Amino acid sequence: MEKLDIGGYQYKALALIASSFDNTFLIDADSFPVLNPDLLFESDVYQKTGMITWPDYWRRTTSPKYYEVANITVEQKQVRHLNDFKPPKPINCNGVEECDNFYKNDVNFHDRSGSIPEWSTESGQFLVRKSTHFDVLMLALYYNLDGPKGYYPLLSQSAAGEGDKETFVAAATYYGKSYYQVARPCYSIGRWQRPGTGFWDQTTIIQSDPITDYQIVNDLLNQKESKSESKSSTDSETDTDKDKEKEVTREYDYKEDFKSKVESGSNKPMFHHIHHPKLNPYKIWKSDVTQDNEGNKIRILGDFYRSEVKGEIDLEAKLFELFKDNLCDILQREKGKAQFKAFEGEDRYYLCKFLNEHIEFLKKSY
Repeated sequence: MEKLDIGGYQYKALALIASSFDNTFLIDADSFPVLNPDLLFESDVYQKTGMITWPDYWRRTTSPKYYEVANITVEQKQVRHLNDFKPPKPINCNGVEECDNFYKNDVNFHDRSGSIPEWSTESGQFLVRKSTHFDVLMLALYYNLDGPKGYYPLLSQSAAGEGDKETFVAAATYYGKSYYQVARPCYSIGRWQRPGTGFWDQTTIIQSDPITDYQIVNDLLNQKESKSESKSSTDSETDTDKDKEKEVTREYDYKEDFKSKVESGSNKPMFHHIHHPKLNPYKIWKSDVTQDNEGNKIRILGDFYRSEVKGEIDLEAKLFELFKDNLCDILQREKGKAQFKAFEGEDRYYLCKFLNEHIEFLKKSY
């Protein structure tokens, strides 16, 4: 450790290597499960792939130069549309040159064979089986050790969230190892901090349940395969060969045929990744994040507790109760013996008063 000049995101890959577990679930300190994640270890999706990742907000921005460095050939052949791995394909092209132009001009770079699939990855949660994916973790560690000045820019090109997050899927792609990235896009919850000004402050990334997501995607793929076979059979009886040669485009709508289906209400949130504000009780107390401009109390996570989002607990109330238990109640029980280096020199009396008041508000507003 003394020889390695690393910090921040780079520690994640090292922690995975150092862990003594075979099935290793890495979860950021500010990412909280709102459904029981134990079920993932025995799930079909994990048993079949050995690695589960979750999506980030953004499209992939991996540089073509990365594929040159990794000696990976990205072909013109289309193998997916975004994160839909079985879109309808063009029935025919009118000649080789026309086909080449179609793929060069009309197929996204990361929809092509050999590339890393869309979307970008959010590594606040990451599940991997080390016995089948140890080479992936070692290569990801290499990418991270040379990350800030090397592989992070190659894999993200300074896009939002650049860091360790793309190293794991890149390493899996290099070795041709299976993994499943949740197809349902992540989304945000937050609060209206300034009523009347239209200022909305997002606080939390919602990540969905891979088990339900995997079932929905498999159903869609099987459904599309059946439709495709049925259409091909009908076409052969009704269309002339001349009509087929002219048909270059496909009747396909990503939002309607795929995205809207994976965003169905049956796919519940599994993680709330609370990245803003950071959950430091003193900083929360001293800032204005628990009240609006008019001085009214508000929830940090917003009034988001619709049935399809909230999970099984009032997460914000639970977190503040943990703050109170560890910073206030334990102190009282142990007569001030409990100490936290991060809070040295801070006044706990007024902090504990604030925590009690906010907990009461949370109970009434749930």
